[in-house]
Amino acid sequence: MKLRCLIIEDEPPAQEKLAGFIDEVPFLDLQQVFASAVSVPAYLREHTVDLLFLDIQLGLLNGMDFLASLSAPPKVIITTAYASYALRGYELSVSDYLLKPYSFERFYQAVTKVYQTVTVVPKPEESYLFVRTENRLEKISHSDILYVEGMKDYLKIVTTEKSILSLMSFKQLLTGLPASGFIRVHHSFVVCLESIQSVERDRIRIGDKLIPISQSHREAFYQQIKNRLV
Repeated sequence: MKLRCLIIEDEPPAQEKLAGFIDEVPFLDLQQVFASAVSVPAYLREHTVDLLFLDIQLGLLNGMDFLASLSAPPKVIITTAYASYALRGYELSVSDYLLKPYSFERFYQAVTKVYQTVTVVPKPEESYLFVRTENRLEKISHSDILYVEGMKDYLKIVTTEKSILSLMSFKQLLTGLPASGFIRVHHSFVVCLESIQSVERDRIRIGDKLIPISQSHREAFYQQIKNRLV
């Protein structure tokens, strides 16, 4: 992945220096150079930009005022000869603040930090849970669960391989399941959306099991599957 960059800088030597530094970094892609910030908002509306290199003294529109006017700015690295703007820059959530003249090493440190924040891989959700059954803890993968049925004080967790009885409440169970994949459809049933084979007359079929959709859970259930209708 390359970060699409803009330079907003009114001094040609500074533009050339930045463009040269960007060209040396494999994960940066320079899209455009602007000598003024005035026309940049229109460009941002039409193009995807990941990173701005922004000077402060830009003539008609100060770089900080321009940045403050953006409702959802890209990542921003300030490039300026004025240290006095640093506090306001960080108040505007800039990624870094490069004081001119800066070295390539300092530039590379700044862009690497931005690149790592943009390309960080999110930690995957836990894909299993442990439930207590008899005198042991049983590990169950979310993907194996078909549905869960309430049986007085116990829950019967029906998986692709077996059924497991556990002394717990639906509230306890649902805290260990992803909300996007499981939904309660009745005071006695939670179903896995991926396991549903059909829905007819407010009854869900999962294998040989017909599970009722109660009136109190009907609206939430149909709202959940609404976005999957074709």
